[in-house]
Amino acid sequence: MNQRYLISSLSALVVCIGIHSIFESAPHLTQSLLTTPSAHLASILTGSPILKTPEETWLLTVTIGSPQIVTNACSGSGFTSLIIGLFIWQALTLRPRGTRLIITTLLIYPFAITTNACRITLSSLAAEVSERLFGPSTHDIVHMGLGTFVFLFAIIVFNLILTYAYRSQRIRHTRQSVDLTV
Repeated sequence: MNQRYLISSLSALVVCIGIHSIFESAPHLTQSLLTTPSAHLASILTGSPILKTPEETWLLTVTIGSPQIVTNACSGSGFTSLIIGLFIWQALTLRPRGTRLIITTLLIYPFAITTNACRITLSSLAAEVSERLFGPSTHDIVHMGLGTFVFLFAIIVFNLILTYAYRSQRIRHTRQSVDLTV
C-alpha cells in the first residue's frame, strides 16, 4: 500500500513539473490554451469588453476602473499543472474506473479555465476597490493575495470532487463484491 502511494506521488510530481515546464517553454501554447480563454471568460463575468494589445496580451476593461492587462503571467499554468498532478495522484491512488475516470478527466480543463477567470475577475475588482480606498500601494498585494486564496480554495474543492467521486465508486464496488459472495 505504501509503495503505491510513493509511486503515485512521484508520478504526479513528475507530471506536474513536466506540464508546467511545457507551459513555461511554450508561451504561445500557454497563450492559446490558458490565457485567452480565461481572459474571454473574465470579460463575460465582468460584463466588460476585452481588447487584444500589440504585445499579444489582453486588456480587460473592468467596469469600475482602469483596464487590467491579462498576460501569460495570469494564465494559471501553475494551477493547471497542480490540478493535473492532483488528478494523477488521485487516479493512481484510488484507481477509478470507467465513466468516473472519463468525466473527471474531462473536468480538468473547464475547471482550470473557470477558476482562473474567476481569479482574474475577483482580483481585478478587489484590487481596483482597494486602490481607490487605500491607495495604489495596495493594488499588487490585494491582487496576489486574493488570487492565491481563489486558487487554494479551488484546489481544495477539486480534491473533494475527486475524492468523493472515486471513493464512492470504490465503496459501491466493494459492496457489490460483498453482496455477490454472500
